[in-house]
Amino acid sequence: MDQVLVRAKEGNINEHFISMNIHKIMYELNEISNDATDIHEKIIIKTISYIERRFQMDINLKELAKQVNLTPFHFSRLFKKYTGYSPYEYIINFRINHAKKLLQNTKLSIKEMSIESGFNTDTHFMTTFKKHINLTPKQFREIQF
Repeated sequence: MDQVLVRAKEGNINEHFISMNIHKIMYELNEISNDATDIHEKIIIKTISYIERRFQMDINLKELAKQVNLTPFHFSRLFKKYTGYSPYEYIINFRINHAKKLLQNTKLSIKEMSIESGFNTDTHFMTTFKKHINLTPKQFREIQF
C-alpha cells in the first residue's frame, strides 16, 4: 500500500502496477481472514469438547473464556456467532438432550436424572425440561414407551 501511495504522490500512476498491488493486498487480507476463521473454529471446537466432558458440573462463562484465553464478552459473541447459541443455551440444550437419552434408555428417577444431566436441583431440571420440550420428563418418558 505504501508503494501505491508513494507513486500516487509522485504523480507516477501506473494502472497495471496499482491493480497488481491492490490484488496482492486483497489476497493477503483474505488469507488473514481465513486464518482468523480457522482459529475461531478451533476455539469453538475446543469449547464444545470441554462442555461435553464437563456438562455434569457447574460451568460458567468466565471458566469457558479462560479455557481459550478470551475475555468473557468476546468469547460469548464468538461462540454465538459460530453455534447460534449463547454458551449457557448450548450447555442447557446439551443437558436436556442427555436427559432425553436417559429418559428413553433408563429407569432412573427424576432426581437421579437431574444430577446425571448436570442440573443442580430436580425442580430446576423439570422446569427447564418442560420449557424446552413442552412436556414434563415423566410425560416424555411415557410417550417413549
